[in-house]
Amino acid sequence: MFSLKKIDLRKTIYCCVGIFLALYIFALIGSARIKDDVTNRIFVTYTQPTDEFNSLGLSNMFLWPYMYVASPLGNLQTCINEYTPRYSLNGFFLTCICPDFIAKKISITENEKAPPLISPTFNVSTMYYDAYVQYGYLGMLILYFIQVFYIYIIFLFSKSTNNPYYTVTISLMCSVIILNTFSNMWVFSAISFPIIWGPVSLLFKRIKWS
Repeated sequence: MFSLKKIDLRKTIYCCVGIFLALYIFALIGSARIKDDVTNRIFVTYTQPTDEFNSLGLSNMFLWPYMYVASPLGNLQTCINEYTPRYSLNGFFLTCICPDFIAKKISITENEKAPPLISPTFNVSTMYYDAYVQYGYLGMLILYFIQVFYIYIIFLFSKSTNNPYYTVTISLMCSVIILNTFSNMWVFSAISFPIIWGPVSLLFKRIKWS
């Protein structure tokens, strides 16, 4: 049973300090990526922090983690507000469902304008961005149900009972779901494909070869 008395205060402080430093280093890397100066002039131009934030006296560096979390939703909302979907079933299949190592072998010539972003610096936009671009709200809904189907199948073939691959498989699946905040990782085979090796390995383990 959970109890506050069991929480180690010293470890909690170390953890908080570690997260604080990690976020700050993450922000420094972001500033270096856009070649910003010590005053974060370029970054502030992009983010336009409010007077309420400036009154807190915090470094603009701590806007970086917030922007990396919030900008995908901002890009998706901007796309929905300003962009007319292409309603291309082929484009939807290739960009949102088909694994990238197959899709990149199939070329589709598209002369339409690129979907909008809130800033060229923050170019990630959730797994639903391309789905909306290619097939509108229906594409987003289809992609949602495809993800639910994937999760159901993974759980179905990765039961924890006597399965040594359960933890690894579920961990990989959770990683994909979290990273879908930034892009559609189901089609990024370098991350999503290793998930199937747990169920496949379990299947081969249960086969009596002799």
